[in-house]
Amino acid sequence: MEESAAAGQFREDLLFRLNVLPLFIPRLRDRSADIEMLASAFLKKQLEQDIKNEGGPVITPVFSDEALAALKAYHWPGNVRELRNMMTRLSVRLPTGVREISAELIRRLLPKSSSQRAGPVDEGVFIPKGTTLADAEWLLIDAALKQANFNRSKAAELLGIGERTLRRKLNGN
Repeated sequence: MEESAAAGQFREDLLFRLNVLPLFIPRLRDRSADIEMLASAFLKKQLEQDIKNEGGPVITPVFSDEALAALKAYHWPGNVRELRNMMTRLSVRLPTGVREISAELIRRLLPKSSSQRAGPVDEGVFIPKGTTLADAEWLLIDAALKQANFNRSKAAELLGIGERTLRRKLNGN
């Protein structure tokens, strides 16, 4: 947003209003431990909404271990919103009376065209086609922070920048 404001494409006064407390929240692909809880909550909410419209008891199925592994292996370019949308698709396509969600069903609902990763890549950083320079920079910073166990001075050293520069970038300056 700062670059857009500097280029005159975004109102600077709005930037100052929105930039009250900058937060760094890791992407969903970097928080795979949260995927099960979020997926279950989104699915339950959607099923409750669907059942409310039809009447009847809400039975929320559980994810099989293989289904959870498939969810965690996907790279979630759309973050939490994409997971929520997928749980909406799942609720619509879920056969009646299913108690456990299979990996096969999850794989059928995951996008086929998007490249998927089985987990973190030690050889480098995955930068999807069409990523802006600013977003690529965030991917690199995020990877360095993870590699350094969120130690900012070590992450800055990995990136070849000063710790103050890293702090400035994290704060959006």
